[in-house]
Amino acid sequence: MLKNSEHRDLFPGALEIMILQSLRLRPMHGYALVKHIKQVSDDLLRVEEGSLYPALQRMLKEGWLESVCPQRGVPPGFIG
Repeated sequence: MLKNSEHRDLFPGALEIMILQSLRLRPMHGYALVKHIKQVSDDLLRVEEGSLYPALQRMLKEGWLESVCPQRGVPPGFIG
């Protein structure tokens, strides 16, 4: 998850906090969340799909997020 060769795990729940903080700004789909977290961390954090999508599914199941499809032809997104 770090950009250099040094690898450190974040504390439990860190990804979920980053997702919720990002979704406070606007609804986003998975790819936009990855880009947003990378941008606001000045490229320090890279969220992999293998981490993001299971976290989103857990958060949906717990009721922390809602999945939305705002209009026809727009990819579904998530709101926190």
